Amino acid sequence: MVSQTAPDEDERVIGALSIARQDLIGDRLWPIAWHELVERYIKGSTLQWANLHPHVFMENLLTVNRLQGGAFVWAAGDRPVGWVAGDDVAAVAAKVLAQGPAVHAGHDYYMSTDLLNANDVAAALSTALDRTIPAVILRPQDLVALIDIAIGMLEKCGLDVEQGKTILLPLIESTVENLKGQTLEESLTGTYARGDLNTFESHLAALRNNEDEKVTRTYLDLALRSLEIAERRHGSRESLMELKERVLIAKREVG
Repeated sequence: MVSQTAPDEDERVIGALSIARQDLIGDRLWPIAWHELVERYIKGSTLQWANLHPHVFMENLLTVNRLQGGAFVWAAGDRPVGWVAGDDVAAVAAKVLAQGPAVHAGHDYYMSTDLLNANDVAAALSTALDRTIPAVILRPQDLVALIDIAIGMLEKCGLDVEQGKTILLPLIESTVENLKGQTLEESLTGTYARGDLNTFESHLAALRNNEDEKVTRTYLDLALRSLEIAERRHGSRESLMELKERVLIAKREVG
């Protein structure tokens, strides 16, 4: 949020400038370097400024961080972050602008009213909803673990680790590039986007012949999630529903 008045306007708000940014306490996990660039530029200018620093908006719990499968899924590790309501940010911004630079110029305001990690949030949701809400915490190392599983499968095909990385990294990089400019639904390709039952059956047979049940369970969990993404784009298409039922049967068989 940026709000700036012209020099000839009311003295209460002349030059008052407010930047709202999203950040994390401690180590930063999201690419917000451009926020730093903007702030440094403004601080070095002749403008009178005040920065408001909200962290994670509580309203996210109803949108991007809404419950998934009855669980609170958090993809930023297990560090605590600051939570604040959007209405509180608006109230502070209004007061800063109304009182003007005489009071607030040159100040940074950090606005975390609650410092909670994923387990804390899940506990608060459990209390509010009167049912157990588990926390599912995703970390960067989880991707490394998935890559390790994939390389292990390639090793059983006769490839070494470096050869496996050579095969996998371009696929990972192309997926990341797609995600930069597309939605999750648009970025999903392959077996589950097509609802390709025959390919799934061949993959499952290969897994059962060569991998332990833990890897097969991981594969089936990811298959089911991929189908949920495909459904968001294509709806209840017959091929997707048929493949989803087969995945659920396979999950029951594995246990």
